[in-house]
Amino acid sequence: MIWKEKPPKSIFKKHRQSGKYLIKHKEEHLGCIAEGKEDKQKIYITDFNDWVATGDFLKGNYKIFSEKTGKTLAAVSKKHKSASTYSIVLEHDENEAILVFLTILIDLIDGYEGD
Repeated sequence: MIWKEKPPKSIFKKHRQSGKYLIKHKEEHLGCIAEGKEDKQKIYITDFNDWVATGDFLKGNYKIFSEKTGKTLAAVSKKHKSASTYSIVLEHDENEAILVFLTILIDLIDGYEGD
């Protein structure tokens, strides 16, 4: 996409006190993603749509599911170890774009080193 103006400012940063990753677009708060553990396994929990991601994030193989319904919404698998190229199998869902966006954010968070 070619921007006729400056692209809109988005913010993605780790909140120092809560440890949650905050996502803003312009000044609008879009949501948070928090890292957690379940049975010694890393999980990512969103504060929107009751979604949770669980699996092997180092290898890039994980699932995103609805905590409320238990339904798997997306199965993610990394195609190449050295590149951020993924295969995402999505259930037909009105939130497909958000699921792809969440996959990108998880990749970014998993490699995030700053505060």
